[in-house]
Amino acid sequence: MADGNFKADHIRQSTGDKDVWLSPGSSMLPHREEYTEFLRAAENIKTKATCENSFRAIENTLLYAKTCDINGIVAIACLRHGCFAPGSVADLYRGEQQKNVDWVLLQSLKYSKMDPEQGLLFFYDIACQYSVHFQQRIGHRLPVGLDMDFAIGQFHVHGHKESCLFHFSSMFIPQSGVVIGEILESLWANLNAVTPAMRMATLAHRAEMLDDHICDLNHKKALNIVRMLCKRYVLADKRAADAEDTRDEIAERVGVKNIAAWTNAVVEAENTCYIDLSVMDIYGMSASYEDHLAVPAEDEPLNGKYQWIREAIEVQELQWHVLCRAKRALKNGRADEARQITNLQEKISKGISDIALQSRVLGIDGSDIRNVDPLASLTGTEPLPGDALFSSLNEFEPPDNEIDVDDEESSDEADVPTVLTATVASPLLAEHPTTASLSHTGAHLRAENIIIPLPSTVPQCAAQLRSHELGLRECQANVLLKSLREIIAKKSMLYSHTLRSAGRQLIKTRSRDRINTLNKK
Repeated sequence: MADGNFKADHIRQSTGDKDVWLSPGSSMLPHREEYTEFLRAAENIKTKATCENSFRAIENTLLYAKTCDINGIVAIACLRHGCFAPGSVADLYRGEQQKNVDWVLLQSLKYSKMDPEQGLLFFYDIACQYSVHFQQRIGHRLPVGLDMDFAIGQFHVHGHKESCLFHFSSMFIPQSGVVIGEILESLWANLNAVTPAMRMATLAHRAEMLDDHICDLNHKKALNIVRMLCKRYVLADKRAADAEDTRDEIAERVGVKNIAAWTNAVVEAENTCYIDLSVMDIYGMSASYEDHLAVPAEDEPLNGKYQWIREAIEVQELQWHVLCRAKRALKNGRADEARQITNLQEKISKGISDIALQSRVLGIDGSDIRNVDPLASLTGTEPLPGDALFSSLNEFEPPDNEIDVDDEESSDEADVPTVLTATVASPLLAEHPTTASLSHTGAHLRAENIIIPLPSTVPQCAAQLRSHELGLRECQANVLLKSLREIIAKKSMLYSHTLRSAGRQLIKTRSRDRINTLNKK
């Protein structure tokens, strides 16, 4: 694997070319003239970012300080044992560029005497971009017959876009084993203890110190490798047994047909991934919310009832959104959201009116509607402890001092709560037993509190409809969980990439505003 270390920089000295090099290029660092000539002749190919996210390794490609003649080092180490490859440590002059990594990779292949038939698994933090023009840059310099797989370490791959996980994670690369791919990070921690002493040294002395300490790290690895391998073998044997038990348990649940179909799909993808990485996307969740809402072909006669369930769930989601927004508005004392909340309530009222009409046309009696936990009702299990899943829709009570958004006198007060009532304009909705039985104020109902007629709340519904609602509920949960994961990932990127590295107060303020916006979702 390859990685850069920007703490091993060097401050420019006045001695210049007066340094005396005892044995340049004889150990870990390369011969300066050969390395400089390679960088000068290397072809710079502009590559469009393959990921939506920005990474420091990409941004630092042209980063350099005027006071430093060397900005850091880049190295190649064995992925499993952590030994530095001979001749594979090079200086970085203008940031971590692809040509620097190309050089150390070629040197490691040259001096490690690796058989091309073994193949090579190469880890790099931005392998998704590094591999784009790899063959065009140094393909003619590689050993004949060498097959390469590119991968990204487990600590970095989850910061890339989703497809990079399936294309470059070692968990999806055949015969890669279980590896983290971040072993150089621990080696840098040991080396950083001595790098401050090298900043003011001459270039020759610095190279000798790096050679000595890196060789010492390799020597320690050689002394402890037998004990480490024995310990890891015992641990791997135990984990392999646990993994087999888990696999057998999953196989019993999913069935033989699914196992056979998945195995064939995986084998086919692994056989063709060397040509086209997109075949590995089969590991992703390609099904969307809309796909799950589609009506099965064999149930076309029930199309109207399925459409009724779908629209009812969408209105129920809007009820929850309005309720949360109203609570937040009251808590913050903001009256400017009252009109927006009222508009949403009117939208809910119209949706409930349409649902009531559909239920009447479909012959569904909503007079015996119940406020129950949908999950418990659909699965036949005990309700969740505490409040029911959607019971909060009927718990919110507006304050006594409700105001009208059109009242000019009261709208001037900043701490006045918002309006949380909506007028049911549809006569059909007001007359429907579902809503009429819940009316406490005559024609005025809180739209977000009305119980929606669904198979889980209407006992007379057929089991087939209840099963379809359960499937939609599962899809609804998956969509919300996916949205939550995306929000957490965006917040992590804002904190680590933008907020902490912001040099100006304006950037920090804007970053916090974006974080606050994500918190409201």
